Amino acid sequence: MYNKTNLGRLKKMDSLAPEVMKAFWAFDKAAVGDGAIPVKYKELIAVAVALTTQCPYCIDMHAGNARKAGVSNAELVEAAMVAAALRAGAAVAYATHALSDCISGLDARVKSVGFEGCAVGASSGVNDNLGRLG
Repeated sequence: MYNKTNLGRLKKMDSLAPEVMKAFWAFDKAAVGDGAIPVKYKELIAVAVALTTQCPYCIDMHAGNARKAGVSNAELVEAAMVAAALRAGAAVAYATHALSDCISGLDARVKSVGFEGCAVGASSGVNDNLGRLG
């Protein structure tokens, strides 16, 4: 699916939706241009986001722009590790939703056999009888 020649179609998109594409290009230029955050750091942010969204076009373009802005290999790798940590952190955070559902279901089953409250971390006796919950 990734084929760098596809980027040649951007000119076609410019002609098919000129006002929207003109606005997009202006927005894109302003977003990554020098400002309160220097271009070098904006390009590192862009690389990290591109890695997270897994856009090969963006990875290629922003890694190249980052290098032109003076980013080192070590900085690129650290930005990649920040992206990886955030992606992994999101999975960990979402796991709390799964755990919540699991505990809610367990709590209902615990109550169904005559115990009050969730068995997880409950006082002695409840955990000894979890086998009955099957």
